[in-house]
Amino acid sequence: MTVDVIEQQIGLPIDENGYIAAKGSTVAGYLPSGNIPLNEDGTLAIGLWDTAGSSSWRNIGSRFVAIIGDSIGAYNSATLSTYVATSQRGSVVWMNALMGSPFEINPLDNFAVSGSKTQDVIDSQLASLSSSNKAYNRVFISLGTNDTWNSVPVEQIKSNFLKIYKTIIGLGAKPVQLSILPRGTDASVLSAKVQNNGLNQWFRDLELLGMIDVLDGTDACIDLTNGFGNILTTLASDGLHPDANGAFAIGSAYAKQLATKVGLPTKQVYATSDVDIFSVSNNPLGVLNPATSPTLATGTGGGTGITTSGGTWAARNRTLDSGQIRKDRELTLAASTTHTFQNRFDATGGAAWTGVSDQLKTGDVVQLFARVQLESVANVSNIYINLADYNGTNSFRSYSLINSGAALSLNGSLTLDLATSPIAIREYSGSSFSRLTGELYVQTVAGGAGKVVLQAFEMRKVG
Repeated sequence: MTVDVIEQQIGLPIDENGYIAAKGSTVAGYLPSGNIPLNEDGTLAIGLWDTAGSSSWRNIGSRFVAIIGDSIGAYNSATLSTYVATSQRGSVVWMNALMGSPFEINPLDNFAVSGSKTQDVIDSQLASLSSSNKAYNRVFISLGTNDTWNSVPVEQIKSNFLKIYKTIIGLGAKPVQLSILPRGTDASVLSAKVQNNGLNQWFRDLELLGMIDVLDGTDACIDLTNGFGNILTTLASDGLHPDANGAFAIGSAYAKQLATKVGLPTKQVYATSDVDIFSVSNNPLGVLNPATSPTLATGTGGGTGITTSGGTWAARNRTLDSGQIRKDRELTLAASTTHTFQNRFDATGGAAWTGVSDQLKTGDVVQLFARVQLESVANVSNIYINLADYNGTNSFRSYSLINSGAALSLNGSLTLDLATSPIAIREYSGSSFSRLTGELYVQTVAGGAGKVVLQAFEMRKVG
């Protein structure tokens, strides 16, 4: 590939040695190996824009991420008046769960809108992203297929992408471009698919420059029975959008790829001893009525709020590297059965929360975390966790991996680290009781089998 072709594709000038020529080699602070400038903090300053603050990836310690783009991005979440939820149709959500949940994915940080093109993102979604008060570690971008399908010129598409990347980097986050996925059930190679393939290659060129990360789900969902760039119909709901099984397959591919990138937050950390139990005075950000414990199969306090259905969640010993024993919960799945594990934390006296005697109070922010190990499972059609705040009248819920209508089909063995979005305790408005309930829900269909091991299940006050 010639220098002029590279310059045209990536939108950056190249010097005679093949390096990015941002401002000239005589400027102080440039790397000795070429003409790439450095920011004050030592990060690379890509020559597409001014050196100051240009490519500084400042939010490397944050766990927050955002999503922008089209319907495939939008499908990662759902937000209604009675709940917020991440969705089983979200490949980014599955990726996070399979990686140990290093990121906090909040549906309120999903700005993607069905049908969006790159210009739509520039005109609307970037403003929402920029106005957020969160410091995002990464911004995941699902975008491009609506541009090519609507005959937007490729050079305009590239120019728009570069504007989007510039804005994200200017916010201190790393852009993560999701490759444009296979689509359709076509009987020939369409020009839009050829353009999509070219854009995916261009994304990889930009990744080599350190401007973006790229996650490619093509191999996880492409139909290889022909060469037309179609998506497998068994993984798509309509020949275009991945269903729950397609999102899981693509998310699994993303998880393997993202694990090789730099700057990832640590995996979700769970309580290791009973000193982490919530206490208004001594530990205001602790675990509420723990359902799993290093020492007790039922949790400290006897787990009086624990109820189950669909089988027996028996105690199971897990030997740690230190040789000590951790108590987990184990359930043998039955076919065509709903299995649940619930943990309730009730206000003392059954009325409003008071904020004293180790109770919550209105405005406290809570979240549910769970590590779920699936062992040799077959025909699991639904799995999620949810956290419900009951205020005496009704419940507001936060789900992780809410079912989206298409039956999931999980088989084999894997570990999921699930986390609901945080929710705030609402004011009491009734005559009955106040309750916080965390639930794990596992549904099987005919032929359902295997084991579910609950290694951690923590309702935690987080703010």
